[in-house]
Amino acid sequence: MQSFFGKINLKGNNVLQEDISEALKQLTLGKKQKQSIHCHDNFGFGAVQFFEKKYTKSEHSVFFNPPFLVIGDCRIDNRETLIEQLKLSGPNIPDHQLILRCYQQWQTDCPMFLTGDFSFAIWDMEKKELFCARDHFGVKPFNYYVDKEQFIFSTEIRGILSQKNLTLTIDQQFIADTISIIKSEHYRSTFNEIKKLPPAHFLHLKNEKLTISPYWNLNPAKTNLKNDSEYLAHFKKILFRAVKRRMQDPVNYGSELSGGIDSSSITSIAAQHVSLKTFSHVMPEEQIGKIHPFKDEKKYINLLTDFCNLKHRLFVTSEKTGITDALKNSLSLNRCIVQQNFSVFSDQLYQVAGKQNIQVLLSGFGGDEVVTSKSGNYLKEIVNDQRFEKDLQKQGYHPVKIFWKKQNIRLRNTFPGLIEIIIRLLKGKKWWASKYKNLAVNKSFRHNLNIKKRYFDYYHTIKKDNLIDQSIERITHPHVAQRLEYSSLAAKQHGVEYRYPLLDKDLIEFYLSMPPHLKAQKGILRYAIRQVMEGYLPEEIRWRNDKSGATIPTVFLRTLKDKDKLIEIIEQAKSNPKITRYIDMRKYEKWGTAFFERSQKDKFINPGAFFNYLKLILFITDNPSLFK
Repeated sequence: MQSFFGKINLKGNNVLQEDISEALKQLTLGKKQKQSIHCHDNFGFGAVQFFEKKYTKSEHSVFFNPPFLVIGDCRIDNRETLIEQLKLSGPNIPDHQLILRCYQQWQTDCPMFLTGDFSFAIWDMEKKELFCARDHFGVKPFNYYVDKEQFIFSTEIRGILSQKNLTLTIDQQFIADTISIIKSEHYRSTFNEIKKLPPAHFLHLKNEKLTISPYWNLNPAKTNLKNDSEYLAHFKKILFRAVKRRMQDPVNYGSELSGGIDSSSITSIAAQHVSLKTFSHVMPEEQIGKIHPFKDEKKYINLLTDFCNLKHRLFVTSEKTGITDALKNSLSLNRCIVQQNFSVFSDQLYQVAGKQNIQVLLSGFGGDEVVTSKSGNYLKEIVNDQRFEKDLQKQGYHPVKIFWKKQNIRLRNTFPGLIEIIIRLLKGKKWWASKYKNLAVNKSFRHNLNIKKRYFDYYHTIKKDNLIDQSIERITHPHVAQRLEYSSLAAKQHGVEYRYPLLDKDLIEFYLSMPPHLKAQKGILRYAIRQVMEGYLPEEIRWRNDKSGATIPTVFLRTLKDKDKLIEIIEQAKSNPKITRYIDMRKYEKWGTAFFERSQKDKFINPGAFFNYLKLILFITDNPSLFK
């Protein structure tokens, strides 16, 4: 695990070593981390290494092989295949060196041949060319800044902000999206001038011309399997391989265990290979039944850890810490606004994991999007394919139900607008339409940014009837890469690296190729993983369908603890014109009153929106010069 930084002066001026040193100072988040710098003429690269060299195959923080310089944060999974393709000798070739050989062989096509989590840059000193790439789903971050004089890049925005004489302006659309609960496009950040390299994209800088292009699009794998048994056997094989791939380093491993089938499956598989500690968000016992969400998953967490004979289970209640410090720490750490809150409110879990000397934390995140999706449209897809009509009848679906389902789909495809109107009349407004009315956005700002149109365009999309397209849309949505980016830095400050087996490229491509009746069957959703985890999970977890959804159940408890602090922050914001330019503080104050007094989950306020507004208020208060 590394943080890295690079700077290239486009006009040929020498890069100063103190500039690289200052960036690394900002990227260093602990005492044990080692720094490496390579600075020459008009370029300078630097890295902060969080694991000792003996722990990983990335032996070089900055790999120099004239005329090339390579820097990155990488974990390459298909090493054996690449070594064979490139006719290299020895299994212990460092990842940086392996990536360089790929680049020498395939040039800008090289990311197409890589599997794993990676973010890297290659500088050709002779040709004065820079090539960068980011992994398929965005596990590893990559940010960059460019103007007429320089090109700067870093894993974290804080590294870029360390440099002097940057021209920075606030991206007003990003602010608008943040307070209207939209996840901005992959490339956007808080600043107009700082961009994110989107997942599955490469960046090429040559002769001061910047090219950014996708190198991969997600599609189902091509298979020649013959029957259900073969599909399930292969699914099990690559699921288990996906977990094992992420446990190749001799480090201390932990698992983020929530009690659902995703994290339970990952934990169970991992426990067969390494000594594992589990970390779980739970409610304090004395608060269950008193404060929303009224329950937690401790029952299922204990059930799983007992089943796997895991002795080291750590429960994180966070009740002694309020929410304000978590919000402020997130802003201080990121040096920008974040549009999601999972990483913000997982601060105590990361802290506990760090104190337990955990270096890799396995997570089941990403499963809901594809591999363990509830497959809500599976019946539509089966109905559309005549090959599966007999399967449906075998599963107990009456021919009349199949017939009406077909007619329903035909009507939706032929008259989508009319059907949408009928559904609205029968069911009322969509939840997101009601939420829009409650947004506490300044009226002028709402009008100037045309927030209503963007909001409704964002939510008002007709769901894909094709299950494959729906899954692809979900896994490539900006919310996935955002959570990965934010969580990466939040965990990294405690020396912890996230790894996500259910975001394995090969696993996802294969799952998309599986017949829809293996994704859900006889009304049972998540059918495939329930089948292949037989014997590896307690039956009560393997077949449960009542996950509470309270991933971090203590958020409201922590909010109540800081009620007075938050009221004071809101009160002070009411007189700040730089804040009221964006937020209708009268309306937001009413939000606060309702939010603090709620005794159960209601639809009046989106908690994510409430905290996003708070983050904006705190960010403007701390950075008034950016808001002119």
